[in-house]
Amino acid sequence: QIMTTIDKPSKHEILSCQFSSWYPSFRNMNSKTNKEEKEPYKNNNATMKSIILPLPSSFVEYLLTDGVQLPVGATKVSSFVPSDPRDGDDYWSSDDDDDDDDEENDNSQEEEQQQYSFPELTNQITSSINTLGGAVLPKLNWSCPKDATWVNNGTLKCRTPGDVFVLLKSSDFVMHDLSLSFDDDDADADVDVDKNGSEEENEEIKYELVLRKWCHLHPSMEFRCFVSNHDLVAISQRDHTNHFPHLSKNYLSIRCTILDFFDDTIQDVFSLPNYVVDVYVDKNDRVWILDFNVWGSQTDSLLFDWTELVSLQQQQQQQQDAILH
Repeated sequence: QIMTTIDKPSKHEILSCQFSSWYPSFRNMNSKTNKEEKEPYKNNNATMKSIILPLPSSFVEYLLTDGVQLPVGATKVSSFVPSDPRDGDDYWSSDDDDDDDDEENDNSQEEEQQQYSFPELTNQITSSINTLGGAVLPKLNWSCPKDATWVNNGTLKCRTPGDVFVLLKSSDFVMHDLSLSFDDDDADADVDVDKNGSEEENEEIKYELVLRKWCHLHPSMEFRCFVSNHDLVAISQRDHTNHFPHLSKNYLSIRCTILDFFDDTIQDVFSLPNYVVDVYVDKNDRVWILDFNVWGSQTDSLLFDWTELVSLQQQQQQQQDAILH
């Protein structure tokens, strides 16, 4: 009988899926390969060029504050958000409310006058945007602010530090990275490491800003791949709420392209046995890694149900056990 219990990911699995843990392994791949033991990888770079910037604790605290106030020196944005909201006619101030007394007005004005400034980070973002061709997609360790595109003209494309800041400040997904990354973990985040544990299990999260080179991706060619025991067991289109006629026609060739890429590039490189990886197939049938996610209900299963995926996983294990015995 097949049980469909979904194991919760460990801290090690969660940390292995943060961007800085896997990105170096999939850039300049052939420079890390012993060519006498292995054929060169078909694609030396299996993911888009990106720059990782460590975030100071003061900036993390800024992200966690209420409201969307841009730091000094980073108020230029590409979206419809005013550079200084107080310059807009629609900005609310306590002066507009006749029921507030003078003391409340003074307190509100003091809060409004609070300034944030991150000149070093702002300069690093500006330099990174220039290095990456003039436009980037921002994300933190795990999540990108795709739920906040409404505040940036419907896109994740950023041309200025202000664009980056306004997306990060407006995103619930980013807040999840900052506050809830280990909430679904099966171990207490504060427990000491026992003699069988690793230092990684007790390590504090070092928050990072990831700036990825902006690439215009067609949603129909993004795919989510589910990997169990180092084998690719299921593939779903990422944009699963829309129908793309060409996928019905070309799904077999797309499947073969992704499987070949997985076998050549990912299977023996990424260390976890169970995980989810998002990929993109470009017009030249070249596959690119977009992101890694943990195996489990924290990750959207899209066209599948997690019960179905776990059932596939356990059937696969039973078949392997039968072969071995």
